[in-house]
Amino acid sequence: MGLTKLCRKCREHRPLEDFPLRRVRNWIGPNAWCRECLRNNQRDWRARNPEKVDRAHKEWAERNPDKIHRAEKEWRERNPEKARENWRQWKERNPERVRENYRVWAAANPERLAQRNRLQRAQRVSAAGTHTQADIEAIFALQRGRCAYCRRSVRKGYHVDHIVPLSKGGTNDRRNLQLACAACNVSKKDRDPIRHAQRLGRLL
Repeated sequence: MGLTKLCRKCREHRPLEDFPLRRVRNWIGPNAWCRECLRNNQRDWRARNPEKVDRAHKEWAERNPDKIHRAEKEWRERNPEKARENWRQWKERNPERVRENYRVWAAANPERLAQRNRLQRAQRVSAAGTHTQADIEAIFALQRGRCAYCRRSVRKGYHVDHIVPLSKGGTNDRRNLQLACAACNVSKKDRDPIRHAQRLGRLL
């Protein structure tokens, strides 16, 4: 039989490994209470002091945002279905916060918002292909920051134009994209690229 120790709380003899180690100054030794009694004591204390528990949790969270973010991410990766359901329920309970969060995100991420809108439009018409913000930046560099039609600078803002419109069977991948100024893209509407070039006098 292994070594045992008397718990000063429950007054039962338990295996020595049931007593967590405790450090007091330069001394390290087994706790006077067994693990079960320690857990019960902590649970009872939390039940009697909910405000202190909440304050301690809040202060810890403010000091450790990276740890919280990492732990939440790891939990979502392990529990994708539960994470989706929790997110759905939270949105139902907090519609105003959802709208406000979206408004703030959209204002801070106009390029990503535009990309999301293009993807949704492509999905509605079952268009093939997809693209990333990196693709848009590469097209911008290839066009040297100028409109594909009028060649004016689009460094202050541009539209992403589907060369062959989605409504006419165009894809949503990089090969079917170009950048245009707002005026040129609006004037093109959803015309076929050849007919639009003829309209501009670039083709017979």
